[in-house]
Amino acid sequence: MELISDENVKAKLVEFINEQGIKTSYAQKGLNNSVLFSLACKKQKVILTHDKDFLNTDLFPPQLTAGILLLNIHPPKLSVLQSRIAKVLDKFSEQDIKGKLLIISEHAVEIIEGSGKNVKVLKF
Repeated sequence: MELISDENVKAKLVEFINEQGIKTSYAQKGLNNSVLFSLACKKQKVILTHDKDFLNTDLFPPQLTAGILLLNIHPPKLSVLQSRIAKVLDKFSEQDIKGKLLIISEHAVEIIEGSGKNVKVLKF
């Protein structure tokens, strides 16, 4: 599994993920969400972001991607982000994430499959 990080994700978190053995790179600075989405789809990389625009499954259908990991942790304290992302990447395989939007909060993970009227939501 490879991740592509939105510019809104802390560099220390990207470094931490790389240290866990999961190749993670930054998208080009200033890239708009549509271009980031297209790039991730083309390269089959999981998107890592804080950007809630990716909740719009009509505009950014997760089933076209290798997956979207949306960090919804406030305040975005590094130790909490590291703990949550480590747990998610340990619990969910590449196949579990593929084609899904995972909304990662401090105490739960919501998994969204599909888009439009065909959305299915699971909570862990």
